[in-house]
Amino acid sequence: MNFNISSKYSSLSMDSHGNIVSWTFSETGEDVELFFPRQKVLDQNGLKIIRGGSHFCYPIFGTDPLGEMKKKHGFLRDLEVLIASQTNQEVGFEFHRNEDLEGRYKNIPLPILKRKLDSEGYELFEELTIDLSSTGLNDYLNVGIHPYFRTPSSGGEFVLSFLGRHGNQIELNSREYPFNHDLFISVPVHTHAVPGFSLFSVGLGVFDWRLGLESNRPIRIEGFYLWRDSLDYICVEPVYTEKNKIFEKGRGVLTFQSTTRFTPA
Repeated sequence: MNFNISSKYSSLSMDSHGNIVSWTFSETGEDVELFFPRQKVLDQNGLKIIRGGSHFCYPIFGTDPLGEMKKKHGFLRDLEVLIASQTNQEVGFEFHRNEDLEGRYKNIPLPILKRKLDSEGYELFEELTIDLSSTGLNDYLNVGIHPYFRTPSSGGEFVLSFLGRHGNQIELNSREYPFNHDLFISVPVHTHAVPGFSLFSVGLGVFDWRLGLESNRPIRIEGFYLWRDSLDYICVEPVYTEKNKIFEKGRGVLTFQSTTRFTPA
């Protein structure tokens, strides 16, 4: 089962786990995929793997530091969702707890996920809200977002720019990026500038990502992971600065927000 929201020029499709399957843009009347659509593809060993779309990584980004969770990037993308609220342009999801949450994850707080398109369809707003006010659970929290931005040119060309850790402007293009490798870029944590990046996907347009401005506490991002194993997409993955913090009773509500704006070429 898929869930859909739409506005004037774009539509967003999400699966039964709340993951983005596709973000389709149609300003000229022709449907154009902005994310590489979520699907099964063959890896180098001929095995079917899932790539594409976008999902939140919760409760951890990357590998579980205690080794109990075999999958990378947490379990949230595998939980079923229930609609908490919905309009034409906005949807809110609650996650359904299942028997797979065992061990130290059994009673972990499950977040509320909200996504919204602006009225024209150029902008996608995302919000993950976690209520820690009544939990006594101690555990790691390292939230991230994992989008697959399409790079449709024959060579998968892109240019990525952002503000570096020392306040310098960093620019990276597809010719300089090592294929099939992880690359972590640190960004300034204590700055008046809103952390973000600009990704020019040749033949498609520009994605401008920004940290949400209305978070109820000063959650920042520590940087971005870059990764690709196909010329069809580039993953630019924000990681929030709650890494290696712990859940503590009475910490209140954590709100992770982001805005992605697309400008066609």
